[in-house]
Amino acid sequence: MKILIVSDIPTSPINAGNRRIIKSYTDLFKSWGNEVHFLFVNKFSLRENYRSQIKNAISETRKEWGAFYHQYDCSLWENIYTNSNIIITKLFRNSYRKCDDVYPNGLSNKIRNLYDIYHFDALMVNYFYLSRALDAIPIKRKALFTHDAFSMQKKSQEYKAVYYLTKKEEKKALSRATYIFAMQDVEAEYFKLLFPSRIVLTNYSNYRYHIQPIVGNHNILYLAANTALNLDGIKWFIKDILPLIKRNYNDVKLLIAGRICEALTEYVRCPEIELIGEIDDPASFYQKGDVAINPCRLGTGLKIKTFEAVSYDKVTLSHPNGLVGIFKEKESPVFSSSKAWDWLNFLKMVWESHGTITEIKVKNRSYIQRMNDYIIEQYKIWLEG
Repeated sequence: MKILIVSDIPTSPINAGNRRIIKSYTDLFKSWGNEVHFLFVNKFSLRENYRSQIKNAISETRKEWGAFYHQYDCSLWENIYTNSNIIITKLFRNSYRKCDDVYPNGLSNKIRNLYDIYHFDALMVNYFYLSRALDAIPIKRKALFTHDAFSMQKKSQEYKAVYYLTKKEEKKALSRATYIFAMQDVEAEYFKLLFPSRIVLTNYSNYRYHIQPIVGNHNILYLAANTALNLDGIKWFIKDILPLIKRNYNDVKLLIAGRICEALTEYVRCPEIELIGEIDDPASFYQKGDVAINPCRLGTGLKIKTFEAVSYDKVTLSHPNGLVGIFKEKESPVFSSSKAWDWLNFLKMVWESHGTITEIKVKNRSYIQRMNDYIIEQYKIWLEG
């Protein structure tokens, strides 16, 4: 089967959650013997940080995909149009975006040209704002990989996203897909309410399980990108939970890796915190301790940090938000609480008994295997339906 993936998110290097997700499912499709093509939508961004990094990402993604890599370069006028809409959204629409505000009109022609050459059997488009691409070619297996339920996000003092979406605009995006992939259970139910006539599937994200030995120290691990939600969570943990743990375990060390370190320089001189920065090998980072955390208190979407820590064989502690909508929540091996004393008591149980750690590792492996099996079934509904 020939599959076309459309995305403005590159797949290399894997330094963000959405990149990891896209690479995971495309690798899965390839492993089944499918011919998978990747169409990258190259746009100009007003964000200087994005512009400085995208050239290298495009080069690495092109190298990864080889002959199956395709690229659509937005024209000057398309970039002016889309970036003007971004500014208008922020200044005059209270940050509420229209479904097609940043869609480049020429992208549909690019997809049609590729279809004439390769005759794709299935099309997967990432994010609502590229959903118009689903109308470009007349095939049955058209899927929207949502990544999030954007109209579920409510603007508040505590939660401020880059942009928001109304139900009407999200429903417009969903209407273009025959199959809709939600990242978690709560979002799947929400999409079914918005568009009952569509086939809504829950894909989470597939993870390879990494067996790691018990380390036996008091390190706490956190790997994350530099986002407002991640910053809110880790600062909550450092302020409300870490001091209590420190009083009971003087040698405790919070190891933080990833781009989030760029925004945490205020903690450089804290003896109980080590900022590692960006890493190339997550496995090596996770080998530094037995415990990992996901303190993220806000936001929707897939709980990547929760699943990732479990997949690396770690005892995982999370804020309750980190378990919302995950695969079989009641069977999850993840500890969850918003109270500092609960975290401390659980850590005491773990750090004072290797047997407890071993039991959790067994549950971790079983949980990831069952989730991966479920994800395979969901994707096969799309590809074999």
